[in-house]
Amino acid sequence: MQEEAPTGSYRRAARRAQVRRRRFAALGLLALLAIGVGVAMMARGGSSHPAATPTLDIQPFSTAAETFPAPQPGTGKVVFNGPESADRVALTFDDGSCADCIASVLAELERTKTPATLFPNGAYAKFWDPNAAEVRKLVASGLVDLGNHTWSHNDVRSESVTVLKDELQRNEEWMQVNFGGSSYPLFRPPFGTYNDAAVRRAGKWGWTTTVTWSAGSRDWEGLSADQIVAELHTSVKPGAIILLHPNYQTTVAALPRVIQDIQAKGLQPVTLRALLGM
Repeated sequence: MQEEAPTGSYRRAARRAQVRRRRFAALGLLALLAIGVGVAMMARGGSSHPAATPTLDIQPFSTAAETFPAPQPGTGKVVFNGPESADRVALTFDDGSCADCIASVLAELERTKTPATLFPNGAYAKFWDPNAAEVRKLVASGLVDLGNHTWSHNDVRSESVTVLKDELQRNEEWMQVNFGGSSYPLFRPPFGTYNDAAVRRAGKWGWTTTVTWSAGSRDWEGLSADQIVAELHTSVKPGAIILLHPNYQTTVAALPRVIQDIQAKGLQPVTLRALLGM
């Protein structure tokens, strides 16, 4: 079958389509040339029509970092309790090897508006991290204060100068970053054990007050909540420094009654710095 020859109208349409294609090709070439000229001018630092700079709503980024008082080196001293002339006591909490216990202790302190001083170890960071925001909030409010219990919770009597300094400084930096507070000048040696050299060295580095306690809860011995309450009922007197640990659920269970018993004796819980007049 023979192919049909194109009609006149078809040929005219084909010519018009060909012209349009040529025009589009020419326009495309001109556009490419214009882009090339513009790029070349920008490379030389010039422009025939500078573009207007858009107005951006950019908020300034604050680079201000938290600052803390510089340590004040001095002669170290050991403190077991505060003044017995004032009806005040200090609740203190060491270590922190139980995240849920830490959370419960912080919640009870906030609920009852009871000031306290924490002596956390950085080695237990994984238990403190989930509670860091709450600690930071309470530190900022002044309800909670911080002291240095070293990073690793080792016996400081057997540590070299270099190791002890690193233990204290590392723990201090961790608390500053995570809790927004500083431990200076409070140092509590793990287990309450120390020697003259450790006290002297800590004082030289700014931890001039080595703190132990006068009212131990003995919660670390596995006492029940009732036994912890009874133990502290006997030993808490005006000026007492009370030792507890946010490591045990028995301590968590005892804490509300411990606070109530302190108040029933007409005593006021304060931070350790407040008790010692710092």
